[in-house]
Amino acid sequence: MKVIDVKNISKVYRIGIQDERTESLGSYILSVLLSPLRNFKKLRSLSQFKEDQEELDTIWAVKNISFAVNKGEVLGIIGHNGAGKSTLLKILSRITEPTTGQVQLNGRVASLLEVGTGFHPELTGRENIYLNGTLLGMKKQEVEEKYQEIVEFSGVKKFIDTPVKRYSSGMKVRLAFAVAAHLDAEILIIDEVLAVGDADFQRKCLGRMGNLADSGRTVLFVSHNLEAIKQFCQSCMLLSHGEVLFQGEPEECIDQYLRLNQSVGEGLVFDKDPALPAQFTRIHVGDSHQMDVASIEKPEPLVFRISYTFREKISDAFVLFRITTVNGISLFTVTDSDDPSTFDRFSREVGDYKVKFTIPSELFQPGTYSFIAAIYTPGNKVIHRTRLPFSFTIDYTSQNEDWFLNKAKGGFLNVRAQWELEQFNPLEKSKRSVHE
Repeated sequence: MKVIDVKNISKVYRIGIQDERTESLGSYILSVLLSPLRNFKKLRSLSQFKEDQEELDTIWAVKNISFAVNKGEVLGIIGHNGAGKSTLLKILSRITEPTTGQVQLNGRVASLLEVGTGFHPELTGRENIYLNGTLLGMKKQEVEEKYQEIVEFSGVKKFIDTPVKRYSSGMKVRLAFAVAAHLDAEILIIDEVLAVGDADFQRKCLGRMGNLADSGRTVLFVSHNLEAIKQFCQSCMLLSHGEVLFQGEPEECIDQYLRLNQSVGEGLVFDKDPALPAQFTRIHVGDSHQMDVASIEKPEPLVFRISYTFREKISDAFVLFRITTVNGISLFTVTDSDDPSTFDRFSREVGDYKVKFTIPSELFQPGTYSFIAAIYTPGNKVIHRTRLPFSFTIDYTSQNEDWFLNKAKGGFLNVRAQWELEQFNPLEKSKRSVHE
C-alpha cells in the first residue's frame, strides 16, 4: 500500500541578481527611464516558469522528482549540501507548495526539519511540549497521556520547567524529536537534525524510528550519516542538483554517492602553497596497468602514486597514509618510513619526490574505502594534510573462486588464514552404517 506517492514535483525559486552597472551618465538616465518597463516585466513573470529554460534569476531546488513509499518502509535520502533534500521534505510536510507536480499523502504526518521549530524561547520545556504537540496536530488529552513518555525519552526532565531559550541546541532537538516521535502519525519525516545530539541519543532515536517502522509507520530519513542510512533504511534515494540520480538498495546508493563526490579516478591535484615547507602536489590511485582508476575490478595490486615537494630540509619527516571505511573507521596506516631501504629518514633533502606504494587489493572486501594523507615532522606535527577523505572502490565482478571476495564473509578486510589439518579421526565403518 502506497503511503506517499510523488509525481513529477518541481520547486523553483526566484533569486536576487545584481543589476547591470552603468558606466556613463547617459546610460544611467536611460536605465532610470526604462526601469518601470523592466519592473512590469518582472512582475508579470513572477508566477511564470519555463522548466526547459534556465534563467539567471531562478533556481530549480527540486526538478521532476517522482517516487512512492509503501507502508512501513524507511526511505533514506542522501546528497550533497544544496541537492534539494530539505526542499523536498518541506514539500512533503506541506510547509511549501510545489511549483509543478502532485503529492499524495495517505496518513497523518509528523515532521522534524529544523532544531526548535515550533518552540517559543520564552516558554518552558513543559509548555513547549503542549505547544509543539498542538502544532503537530495532537489534542491536549493526547499530549497529557504521553507527557511522561515524552519527558523520559528526551532526557531533559531536570530542566523541563526552564525556559527553552536557556536550552542548548542538543537539548532542543532532544525535546523536539521526543514530541514528534510520540505522535500517532502514519508518516514521520526527519531531516538532518539528529547530528546535533550525542551518540547515545542518536542510537535511541534510531531505535525509536525502527520501532515505528516495525509497527507499520512510514519514515523518511535525511542524513549524512551513511552508516545509519545503510543499517536503518530499506531503500535509499540519491539527489543531486534537485534531481534523482539513483534510487534503490542503500549500499548501492551510497556507493553511487561516494563515487559522485569523492572519486579519485582522475587523480588529486593540489594548489601550490609556497608558505608550506612541504606539501603534496598530486596523488593517483590505480592498478598495475592504469595510471588512474576509481574502481579496482580485478584482483591485482592497488597502487598509490604520490608526488610531493620539500622546500626545506626537514630531518626525520615522513609521509603517512591512513586507509579508512567511508564512515571514518581506521583500518590501517602506512608510512614511507616502513621500508628503511627506500628513504634516508634522517636527511629529507629539498626537492620534488615521486613515490609509490602497493597494497594487495585482495585484502579488501568489495566496497568503497577512503584515505587521508599527511606529511608529518618528527614531533608528529602536521605539515600538510588532505582536507577531506577521498574514496576508491573495490568492485570485483569475476566469479573465479580463487580470488573472488564474497560479501557474505562480513567485516572490512578479507583475511586469508593458513589452515592446517592437525588431527582427523574417521568414524569406524560399523558406526557410520548405524547412522546411515
